[in-house]
Amino acid sequence: MNNPKISVIMPVYNGEKYLKEAINSILNQTFTDFEFIIINDGSTDNTENIILSYDDERIIYIKNQENLKISKTLNKGIELAKGEYIARMDADDISIPKRFEKQMSFMQKNPKVDVCGGWLKTFGYRRRTWKFPLTHNEIKAFMLFSPALVHPCVLGKRAFFTRLKYSDKFVGTEDYELWVRGVDKYTYANIPQVLLKYRLHHSTTDDIPDANELANSCKTVMLMKCANDMGADDIDVLVNLLSKNITLKDKIRVLDTILNANKVSNYFNQKLLSKVLALEVLNVIKVHGCSFNAFKEGLKIIKHSPFSLFSERAAKNLIKCFLK
Repeated sequence: MNNPKISVIMPVYNGEKYLKEAINSILNQTFTDFEFIIINDGSTDNTENIILSYDDERIIYIKNQENLKISKTLNKGIELAKGEYIARMDADDISIPKRFEKQMSFMQKNPKVDVCGGWLKTFGYRRRTWKFPLTHNEIKAFMLFSPALVHPCVLGKRAFFTRLKYSDKFVGTEDYELWVRGVDKYTYANIPQVLLKYRLHHSTTDDIPDANELANSCKTVMLMKCANDMGADDIDVLVNLLSKNITLKDKIRVLDTILNANKVSNYFNQKLLSKVLALEVLNVIKVHGCSFNAFKEGLKIIKHSPFSLFSERAAKNLIKCFLK
């Protein structure tokens, strides 16, 4: 096989239950110029037999002799990849048939973009559509609270992955850490179309020790880029915004401090940051009971970006709150 356009990397560990669905969704892509690197990370179930049951020359099967965990396994795949682009896939999700076709078309039309993701539909114990910010500056602002790029849905230039690679110190949040590390040197984007069906089940990063702490360290790095004099107490408030143990006034005070600090640093686009913080305040208001007083307190932040109230998701949440 000549060098393919895309190298698809899919690690799998004891993934027999959903593996066929994931493999079939890649092999049935309308864009066919790819190699499919499947790495069995020391599985003890029927994973290997399922992979070996396929007779498709695009599949490159690699077997780890021991469980290396996801970061080292992904880096192994990156080293083996021959494609101009690298696409990620998880062994329990389903890519829509035109995912690669749409992503390749987008990348060719937007050559300055290094990594692109898309929207997704969840299935399993909850069904909904997750819509993510589209432009690099929007994604950058949202990364103060979350990755904003869905890991098993991304496709990026191979050079991005080979230069940065994944950190094995961030198992469970390896994608978030990678996006944070690359955000100032590379360009991200999301396509405003559903490209992936994302399975929700009870085996998640919640089962990975320290995953929340590692995610909080990524949030802290993003915070320091715009407000490098924030104290430890305020950082603790930021990474625990949805905790009931922190007062609403403290939360609003910290978010207001971030807005003012960014006016000086100009790290984030101020309007986009205002929107992100306003949307986060709506989540905080829900935690504190959706009372009129909570909403009044939240207006100190929301007033900087009132249009955030009119997003479809925000409007639905507010209506549900005040109807209770």
